[in-house]
Amino acid sequence: MKQKELERIHIEDFLKLLPVEYSGKLIDFEEPDFILETKSGLIGIEHTQLFKKEDHNGIIPKRHESEASKILMQAQEKFNSLSDERVHVEIYFNSDYGRKVLEEPLQLTARERKLLVDPLVDFVLKNIPSKGSFQGFESPDWKTGEYILPKEIGDIVISNRETLPKSIWTQSNGGMVPEFLRGSSFFESLNKKNGRVSNYKRAYDQIWLVMVADRNEFASYFDFSDVIWPQIETPFGKVFIYRAGENAFHELPITSSHE
Repeated sequence: MKQKELERIHIEDFLKLLPVEYSGKLIDFEEPDFILETKSGLIGIEHTQLFKKEDHNGIIPKRHESEASKILMQAQEKFNSLSDERVHVEIYFNSDYGRKVLEEPLQLTARERKLLVDPLVDFVLKNIPSKGSFQGFESPDWKTGEYILPKEIGDIVISNRETLPKSIWTQSNGGMVPEFLRGSSFFESLNKKNGRVSNYKRAYDQIWLVMVADRNEFASYFDFSDVIWPQIETPFGKVFIYRAGENAFHELPITSSHE
């Protein structure tokens, strides 16, 4: 999915949560990202997605997750070129994100991609379950304690599904979920977006900033349980945190609005 398509999905789903007065025609744009034509006026909407910040080990979760997706894509393509088995392969990639300071923290890079694709394909080819069943593998093996998978892999589940058109490889996610304000790129993203308002060429009745935390991407998933929302200074008329996948949003208090 292209970035603009994902942004549009975020904004469309967010707008569904608002009162009917904000229903209207959503138009793709550049600066701002979208224009919403409503009966009460023209609203410019800026979109940004928030991700977990780099931790003290230098691990960037979004980069780790992106590299895992590339590994899976290449492994899926190679597997499908070698086998007609219609398996669903789900892989959990280990990560040291949020752990104490380590000498050699684990983060996926292009190097791991080159090293992992072939071994993963070979492993799945050798462990295809019978049709309609599945097999799970953990490393270390819970019975023997043996490390049967590369150190970058925590577990693999292989399901043989006749309903699939071809094999599909996906990643499962898990790990540390940081508190939103401390663990996200919120303040950095806000400052960056504030500076873009002066570039807008059109006049709007309102301008909004919609900042998205998407639980469907683990790198964009945060703990909101004890958040005390800060008052912010911004040229945007409204600033929202939209929690994609949770049907929830927060409108932030604004202390000063300057153009």
